[in-house]
Amino acid sequence: MLLSASQLEQVEQALQHPPEEGGRWNGAKLTRWVHKNLAIKVHRTWGAMYLRRKGWTCRPLAPPPQDHAQQAAQQQRTEHEPKAAPFSSASRAPSGLPFAKTPYPSDLTDEQWAILETLLPARNSATSLRRVVDAVLYVLRTGCPWDYLPRDFPPLGTVKTIFYEWVERGVWPEVVAVLRERWRVRVGRDVCPSLGLIDSQSVKTCEKGGLEVTMEERK
Repeated sequence: MLLSASQLEQVEQALQHPPEEGGRWNGAKLTRWVHKNLAIKVHRTWGAMYLRRKGWTCRPLAPPPQDHAQQAAQQQRTEHEPKAAPFSSASRAPSGLPFAKTPYPSDLTDEQWAILETLLPARNSATSLRRVVDAVLYVLRTGCPWDYLPRDFPPLGTVKTIFYEWVERGVWPEVVAVLRERWRVRVGRDVCPSLGLIDSQSVKTCEKGGLEVTMEERK
């Protein structure tokens, strides 16, 4: 849900002061503030997306401290865990290079990725998020099943996991909303549209109607 200009001004004024909960502002605190003070229900990721657009840095919460026994046990498990190869043979391109860049028409340009990268959630992964987005756009543009994704994209399981994770978190609608707002400002329009139109299509079924097109009763 998009906020009006006056509501966004109230949000900006609230950010000038420390949050009522204490500490520093983050996405969760800003979302709760909007729910409480503006009586508007926004997605739980709205606060983080808004702060990121404003240049704020939302630091992740530090993990709870562990005692020496837990740290020793964790280190022992880590040492005995087998280290997986960064890329499997199934995910390698025919050239032998992992995720070789293939210029598909649906791929993002450098300028497009520079904008989109700032709107996507950060993820601690060796997988390139740009190639994940390219893979999603490839499936949407070609209409191919997931299993037919070319091998020069990241592994299928990784792409689907990240894609559906963002679906559940409501990332895609937030990204579309931000891009729509930027485009409207760029062409000189108001951020929020003032009018909506619903178009429909009438299908002509027959030349005549009424009793003339009904079947005669069987005798």
